[in-house]
Amino acid sequence: MIDKSADFENERLLEVGRSGVLTLPANSDIDDILELIRTIFSGVSVHFSVITDSQQIEKFHVGKPLGNIERSQSICGHVVNNNRPMYIPDTSKKTALKKHPLVVKGPKIAFYAGAPVHGLHDMPLGTLCVIGKRPRDITSAEKKILESFSNMLARKIVPETASGQSGKLPDRIMAETKLCDELAKTLKKTRKKKTLKSALLYIRKLTPNNNNQFISSAAFQEVEQQILTRLSTFVTRITGFKAGFVGDEHYAVLMTGKFDQNNLNTIARRIHAVLGAPVKTRGGTVEPSNCIAAFLDQETINSAKEILDHCNTVVSRSRNTGKSVISVTKSEIVYSARLAAASTMIEDAIKKQTLSCHFQPVTNLQTMKLSGFEALMRWSEPVLGNFGAPDILDLCAQKGLQEQLDYSIFEIACNAAQKRQTIHKDGASIAINIDTNTLQSSRFVRTIKKILSRTKIDSNLIEIEITEHSLFQNHAAAIRNMEALIDMGITFALDDFGTGFSSLSHLQNLPFRKLKVDQTFVARVDDQKSLTLIQAMISAANLMGLETTGEGAETNKQVIVLRTLGCTNVQGYHISKPLPYKAFLDYTGMDFAPTVATPISPDLEVTEMNPAHASA
Repeated sequence: MIDKSADFENERLLEVGRSGVLTLPANSDIDDILELIRTIFSGVSVHFSVITDSQQIEKFHVGKPLGNIERSQSICGHVVNNNRPMYIPDTSKKTALKKHPLVVKGPKIAFYAGAPVHGLHDMPLGTLCVIGKRPRDITSAEKKILESFSNMLARKIVPETASGQSGKLPDRIMAETKLCDELAKTLKKTRKKKTLKSALLYIRKLTPNNNNQFISSAAFQEVEQQILTRLSTFVTRITGFKAGFVGDEHYAVLMTGKFDQNNLNTIARRIHAVLGAPVKTRGGTVEPSNCIAAFLDQETINSAKEILDHCNTVVSRSRNTGKSVISVTKSEIVYSARLAAASTMIEDAIKKQTLSCHFQPVTNLQTMKLSGFEALMRWSEPVLGNFGAPDILDLCAQKGLQEQLDYSIFEIACNAAQKRQTIHKDGASIAINIDTNTLQSSRFVRTIKKILSRTKIDSNLIEIEITEHSLFQNHAAAIRNMEALIDMGITFALDDFGTGFSSLSHLQNLPFRKLKVDQTFVARVDDQKSLTLIQAMISAANLMGLETTGEGAETNKQVIVLRTLGCTNVQGYHISKPLPYKAFLDYTGMDFAPTVATPISPDLEVTEMNPAHASA
């Protein structure tokens, strides 16, 4: 059993979250570092893994992968716990490891050398390790080389360590452990007096915008420091307020007073405005945005840490609500507890492929016939109930499981599409969403090839969708992987076009063949400004030789507007809701019949079309 009782463990986990190392994308420089180590040591595999509270999560490797390992079975966990290198020439001679599963079973580790990889404050985020199937001695020179490379790796994954920034918190800002202690004391005091209420505002900084330009790591750091300074200034001016930094661009404000939920939400909106003011950085002006969970103590939760966890879950789902301030109600807490339970099961669900897909039909707007489907992930857990894509994505992001999730859903969708093709042979495509970090992975292409081989689906029927709000940290790796799959017949679409911060640069730099007009624009076709934007997007796509798909069409008029503006395809509830597997296998499309001409703007006139019948 791994000893997790080190004094620094809470602070270490805070730094793991803050560093963003769990969502680190593919990086050719890191691959080169690991390849060089492998060459020096000869006949070994090399791994960089992150150690969380419960797992060893493999981020990069050369040689045979280890995959993710429970922390209780992690040899690298010992390196992190002790925060120093560990060298084992022969694991069979080390009593504690003689019967260890990684030694006696796969991958049968006989030789181990590992060094911690540090973030800020000398906190070990994970390990750089070398393993071999045969015992071997390790020289003092090799030890020095491995430790030097671990420092180099730290500078690559946490740029602040290279620039010498200390990451020191401003005055009046507490670290998470101290904030928890203060919250526990405050709850005890206010519950005893009964005249005051304890309240907590949990703040999540969202991806900042600097007018469609790429935001560097240094700019992110400057924004974070400015937000912490503003938070410090805010609480200094108001008696009874205390603030804390709870990691990974998350902050909190603790207060006591005669609050009701409306008072608390008003204060939250003030803080939202203060923290959202533009920040001038060396990379340009950045406009940070944030979402705040407003928790008012109702004496139903006794643990300060549990309160923070619930607030974190609520605010992480903010992208699904579009709200800047969310009240942490009893129903939100119940749902948060449900997600917390689900987080312990999601990895097993991915491994056993108990997730599933629903399939939303896509219709060609010229022929009004079926052209394909989009696969939308679902999870029906027997005890906890049903989960949609946003919750599944959040759960996997917390666990560093995004890449495994993408491959699992890709295979499920391909199997289903191939089964449907054997029935209908209509050439309907299948669109599958892939995270940008997965797209940039060094194992992306070979994994997709293996899945295509297993499922026997025609690669020309596959379309991969990339969400536009996602940042590409490594354009070269993305382009290389995309071109490799394009050569096989797979096409790429840019999803949610118009809602992110780098639309035009993505279209210019990456080989997309289709863009999808986001449903927020389609829903407002009665608004002239939105209509003009849709027309501009479609016109730009046409000039670049790209197809377009209008998303989220829920009315006949929205479908007709898109058709009149020259959009290639449409999907949405007016065509069909996402179909479960059996209905997906039976679906052959929907026929439309024209009716009368209807003006939709001073400059546009369209021919309405009503759905005549659907076959499903």
